[in-house]
Amino acid sequence: MTHITKRIVSLGLALMLLLTASVAFAEDTVTLKALLPLGGVLVDEIGTGPSYEALKEITGYELDISSFTPDQGVTTINMAMASREDYDYIRGASADMLLNYVENGAVAPLTESIEKYGQDLKALFSEDVWKAFTLDDGNIYAIPSVTNPRIWNTMTIRTDWLEAVGMDVPKTLDEFVEVLRAFKEKDPGNVGADNIIPFTTSVFSANAIDYDPFLGAFNITYPWNIRDGKMVHRVELPEFKEYVKFYRDLFAEGLLDADIAVVKDDTLQEKVNRGVVGLARYNYYYAYLTWEMWEQSGLDYQLNFIPCPTGPDGYSGQQVDTAIGTMVFVPATSDKVDDVVKFANAFAKNYEYMLIGAEGSEWNWVDGKRVPVLPWFNEARGDMFFYQPVISGDIEYELWLTRVNKVEKQGKAYADCMAATEGQTMINPLAYAMNLPVCAKYSSSLESMINETVLRVVVGDLPLEALDELAENWRANGGAECTEEVNAWYESQK
Repeated sequence: MTHITKRIVSLGLALMLLLTASVAFAEDTVTLKALLPLGGVLVDEIGTGPSYEALKEITGYELDISSFTPDQGVTTINMAMASREDYDYIRGASADMLLNYVENGAVAPLTESIEKYGQDLKALFSEDVWKAFTLDDGNIYAIPSVTNPRIWNTMTIRTDWLEAVGMDVPKTLDEFVEVLRAFKEKDPGNVGADNIIPFTTSVFSANAIDYDPFLGAFNITYPWNIRDGKMVHRVELPEFKEYVKFYRDLFAEGLLDADIAVVKDDTLQEKVNRGVVGLARYNYYYAYLTWEMWEQSGLDYQLNFIPCPTGPDGYSGQQVDTAIGTMVFVPATSDKVDDVVKFANAFAKNYEYMLIGAEGSEWNWVDGKRVPVLPWFNEARGDMFFYQPVISGDIEYELWLTRVNKVEKQGKAYADCMAATEGQTMINPLAYAMNLPVCAKYSSSLESMINETVLRVVVGDLPLEALDELAENWRANGGAECTEEVNAWYESQK
C-alpha cells in the first residue's frame, strides 16, 4: 500500500466513523479557546495536520489554542486565571493549583454537564476515580486524567558477567550482594579494577527514590504505607533505616557507584554504554538504545531485565507509574461548560480511533500486538497527545504499546521490563488522592529534606543515626499535619 493510498484509506475510515458517531453538530462549528501544555515535539504546526483534522471531524469542535512549555506551566496558568483571560478550558494544572482555584470560586463545576452530556466520559473511568475527583461540596471540577499503569525502568544485569563468574540471576538481597562482590573481585568484563562499577542507579540524585526496586524488599514500596490500619510515611518506619543502611553498606564496600551523588539518567546511560556496569536500575528506552549501540559496535555484551529483589521476610515489589494526570478544568469565566464536556465526551466515545487511528491504515495486528504502519502512523496520530482532553490510563496503556512497538527492539525492551516485574508491580494507595492540600503545601520541602539526608547518610557524610533526627524534623516541618490529612482521606475511602 502506497503512502498516498494509506492517507486515502485513513480519511475514508475517518469519514465512516464520523457518519456513525453520535455527535451533535451545530450549524456553525463551535470554537473552544484552550490553554494547553507542550509535552513533546509536534509533527505539524499547532492547529494543523491529520491529528487536528481527526479531532475536528470526530468531535465537531474547532480549537483556538495557546500553549506553554512544562517549565512555564505554573506561571502561565496562574497568570491566565488571575487576569481572567477568556479561556474555555485549561489543561496542565496540578491538583493543589486546581483546589486553590476552586476555593477562590474561579473554576466552573462540571457535575451537571457530565450527567447530561458525559455518558461516554463517565464510562471511561472507574467509580474510584470519579470518587477521587469529587470534592467535599459534591461537585466535580475537572475532567479526569489518569496516567498509564506502566513501569519505565527496573533492575538490569549483565548476564554475560553472571555467566563468567558462574552465578545465577540473584533473587534475594543477600544474593544481590554476593553477585556484586563477585563482579568487583573477578572483573568479568576485563574493564580494570579502577573502572568497574558493580552497581549504579540514579534514584538519589534524580529524586526518584519512590521507584527504586529495592524499596519493595523492605516493604516500603510507597511513600505512605499501611501499618495497623493507619497510613504511615516510610521515613518514620524502622524498615526505612534498614533500606538506607543497605545502600550505605554497599557504598562503603565499593559495590555502589562512587559517583552516586551526581548520577543522573544521562550519566547512568553513559556508564552502562561503556560496558563497565554490572547491575543498574535502567530505563527500557535506554536499554533499547544501549542494545543498538553495542550491536553496531560489534560488542557481544548482554544486558537483561531481572525481577525486583526479595527481602528476608519475603517482600518484593515496585511502584507502578499511575497517578492523576494533566486534568482539564473550565474557568468560571467561560460560558461553554456544556461544550467542553461534549467535546471531551466525543473524544472518549472514539478513544481508540482518536489515539491510534484505524486498523489496516495506521496499524495492524502482528503476532498478537498492534504494530504501527510507518511513517503514516506518526503523521496521522503523532500529535494527538497534545490535543486529547482526557486520559484513561487503563485503556490508553494498551494503545500506548502501539507507539512503543514502532521500533522492534524498543518494543522488546519494554516487554522484557514488564515481564521481569510481572506480579511485583503495585499501585500507590494515594495515586488518586487529589484533595490533599496540606501534603501539596509541604511535599516539595519534605522530599528535599529526605533526599538530601538519605544521600549524605549513604555516602558516609552523616551517621546512620541522622535518620532518627530526619524523622523528627520531618514531623516538625509539616509531616505530622500531612499524616493527619492522609489518614483522614484514607478513612473516607473505606
